[in-house]
Amino acid sequence: MEWHPISRAQLQVLIEEGLEHADDKVLAAWASVRVEPVKWQCSPFGDAGGGFWVVAVRDGTVTWYNDIEGGFNVCRWTVAGVIDEYGCAEQDFSAYLSSLVQKRQTDISQGLVPEELSRDGCIVKRQTTYWTLTDRDGRSWRVHFNGKAEMNFLSAAYGSLSINDQHVLLNHHNQPCSSLYFKGKSNNPEELLAALRSKVAELTDGWRRLEEYMEPTLRLADGYGLLMEGPNSLVLALREVLTSFGVTSTTLESRTGAKPLLRLLLLDHNYVVAEGFRFELLLSEAS
Repeated sequence: MEWHPISRAQLQVLIEEGLEHADDKVLAAWASVRVEPVKWQCSPFGDAGGGFWVVAVRDGTVTWYNDIEGGFNVCRWTVAGVIDEYGCAEQDFSAYLSSLVQKRQTDISQGLVPEELSRDGCIVKRQTTYWTLTDRDGRSWRVHFNGKAEMNFLSAAYGSLSINDQHVLLNHHNQPCSSLYFKGKSNNPEELLAALRSKVAELTDGWRRLEEYMEPTLRLADGYGLLMEGPNSLVLALREVLTSFGVTSTTLESRTGAKPLLRLLLLDHNYVVAEGFRFELLLSEAS
C-alpha cells in the first residue's frame, strides 16, 4: 500500500474548513479539547510516515487524522505519544465537531463539570439559584443549583472547581443528626470548651466551627443543658471529649439525613450544597 502522509499545512486546511461555519457552542467545545497538532505512533500503522497527527485530547482519548483511510478518529490512549488502537470510523472534521458538541451537551446536562471551568476561573455574579462564572479563556458560564441547602462565598477567583458526593461539609446535611445533652461540671470549663472547638476543627478539616452547632446561650459552667445538634459522627466524638473531662452526656436523634443525598460544588473555599447542579455556556457576554 502506498501512503502519502499529509503535511501540517494540509491538516490545518482541513481544520479551518470544518470551523468555517462553526457557532459559539462548536468553538467552545473545540477549544476545550484541542491541542497543537503533534505526531503520535500507532504501531505498526503509521510508522512509515512518522506517525499520525493528533489534534485533540479528552478523557483518555485522542482525536487524530488517519491519512491512510482518510478522516478523523477518536481512540483510546494510555501512554502519551502512542495511540492504543487503529480506528477506522473515519469522519470529516465537521462531523467530528458535531459529535463533540453532542457529547459536551450530554455531559453538561448530567451535571458534569466542563473541563475549561475546572481550574483558574472567577465568580462574577451570585444569585439565589445560580452563579455566573468566567473560565480561564474569558467565556461566561452559569451554574444552576437545584434544591440549595447551603452557600458560602469568600473570594471571586478560584483555582479549581469540582462537584463532590463525599466531603466533610456534606456530613452536616447527609448524615443523621442527634442532639447532645450534658450533665456535670468540669473543673476547667474554658479548657473543655477549647477541646470541643479543637475536635470540631479536626473532624471537619477546619471547614466547621463549634459555634455553628452549639446552643448560643449555653454556659458550660451551668452544669447541664443542650450542648449542640449535629451529625452523628461529630456528636459521638464530642461525647468522648465530655467524658474525658468527667462530664456525662446523652443523645437524642433529631433528624434523618437528607433524601436525596446532597452534593457539593467546591470552588477553593467557596461552595454550594444542593441536590444537583447544571452548567450552561452563555453565548453572549450578558450575565
